Amino acid sequence: MSILTDFKVNADSLIDGFQAQFDRYVVKSDFERGEWDCLHHFEASNNESAAYYSGYLQAYAHLENQTHIDVKRGEL
Repeated sequence: MSILTDFKVNADSLIDGFQAQFDRYVVKSDFERGEWDCLHHFEASNNESAAYYSGYLQAYAHLENQTHIDVKRGEL
């Protein structure tokens, strides 16, 4: 990789990180924030509302079920 390529990769990574943090706090509701945290592989936050945990758990269950289906199909 050239210096310019390295710079672009690092800049893109930094932008993605800022975008992720921005998205996390712009999400509309506690439920959606819980979903977002789960789908982006963040641990569930402490001291959140019931709606946050409902969103997190629903997204987690969906991911687990999808993984189970993929394994049964031999896709993983």
